[in-house]
Amino acid sequence: FQKVSTSMAASETLNVFFLSPPSSKDTKNYSNPSTISTRKPEIDSEFDFERKFTVPLAENFKKRQWKHNFRGIPWIFDTFERENAHFLRIFCNKLNKSRLWGCLAHVSVFSRSSRFICTEKNVDFDSETHFETILPLSKENIEISVQISIKAVIGLSLSPFFDFSKPKSDIFDAFLLVEGKKVYVGKQYLATYSPFLYDLLDGTPEFQLPNVKFVDFIEFLHFLYPTDTEMTSSNVERLLNLAHRFEVEILKSKCEKFLISLDSMDAGWKLILAESFSLSRLQNHVLQNLTTEKDVQKVSKSAHYRQMTDTTKTSLLNRVLEIMEEKEDSDDDDVEDSMPDESDDVIYVE
Repeated sequence: FQKVSTSMAASETLNVFFLSPPSSKDTKNYSNPSTISTRKPEIDSEFDFERKFTVPLAENFKKRQWKHNFRGIPWIFDTFERENAHFLRIFCNKLNKSRLWGCLAHVSVFSRSSRFICTEKNVDFDSETHFETILPLSKENIEISVQISIKAVIGLSLSPFFDFSKPKSDIFDAFLLVEGKKVYVGKQYLATYSPFLYDLLDGTPEFQLPNVKFVDFIEFLHFLYPTDTEMTSSNVERLLNLAHRFEVEILKSKCEKFLISLDSMDAGWKLILAESFSLSRLQNHVLQNLTTEKDVQKVSKSAHYRQMTDTTKTSLLNRVLEIMEEKEDSDDDDVEDSMPDESDDVIYVE
């Protein structure tokens, strides 16, 4: 191994160990499912992450898959059945078929019910190597937790890491109190995105933020700092609320773009969010995607319609009128196309 230092956020450095060139390894041997230890490894949030899984065991057991992105590195977890046994398989950076990258990680799999570690080992992940282990038997379902600790990488870049719960004088120069806990921030950096937060901190190194959860505010900060945190259907509304409250327009815009791309969300609820946070592009997108009178009726009959303001209800009514006009114009065009061309009946005489 060759040790080097790679520059991270501000003056933070990450020690990276370059692995020897990735080689093909035999992944067919199953890890020993017997208990190795009763002590659950401690999590270092800078290089470690944990995922919890519940796998129902039924006659129609099907392969299941989960995805997780940690500091810019994609991970895939799947469970499957083979020869009357159930297995867990873990892939790192699966879609990258290059042989120039590698990731050395310590993998621990333990039962959530017994808290015993079922398997733990170091794995040299590369384009040809993954982790596989047999899962402990259970009558109804399998409940496991997987902890992965990254030890070294080559050919990959780890996204910057920020721990807002700990002081770091070269990055943070103030802190906010959220639910009685200190959240460390950079005042000048926050001023770039949120004049509201900057004014709160102006003249005082600390300020109590009421009516906000600690975990939600930490998540909010991860979207202001250069991290790989992903926006999802489950956190977008939470982020939108905080972005609106703290006047972070760039995050509001990101939330709006995400909502526009989110096909799974009900159109009526999107209209509620649009009017609540003045998201004109989102409202326009929803209205333009209501292409028939039936589409508009579906929204008007939903439970969300009662929560809408008269302004949004008027926009829906106008959309119905537009659809009717477009339909009439289309019918007129069809009639004109079906009429004979009068020029065909003209006789020219020299």
